[in-house]
Amino acid sequence: MVTRCNGGAYSYFSSYTCCYYGSSGNFSCSSPFPLFIVIPYIMNLISLIGIITILLGATLALAQKDIKRSLAYSTMSQLGYTMLALGMGSYRAALFHLITHAYSKALLFLGSGSIIHSMEAIVGYSPDKSQNMVLMGGLTKHVPITKNTFY
Repeated sequence: MVTRCNGGAYSYFSSYTCCYYGSSGNFSCSSPFPLFIVIPYIMNLISLIGIITILLGATLALAQKDIKRSLAYSTMSQLGYTMLALGMGSYRAALFHLITHAYSKALLFLGSGSIIHSMEAIVGYSPDKSQNMVLMGGLTKHVPITKNTFY
């Protein structure tokens, strides 16, 4: 039975764990990279997996209303870019994108946490409503510091 976690420290921990395992999968694919260069078929397969991941992650991120799910699916798309770079033979660019994406996504998750907590003052404590991006209009007066950091 799968339970859905709607808020609190556990949901943040699980989203960070998910990002960690996705990133470690990309890193473990980049470790035997010298062996993959020898076989072009494997490089083509890695590129194909990267392209599919990019398209699937971006499409699913656009279809979400939950802010944390949207960020998670956009992370999936960005990890697809890393796989595509590995499949094209650009080891350094793939690891550079992986590291810079980790820092920027961590800041985005912190910003979304600030927005979610400010939504609780507007809609009350309801994880379904406080994480819904459809209801997040006109938040500038409630989160002025977060607004300034995102500009």
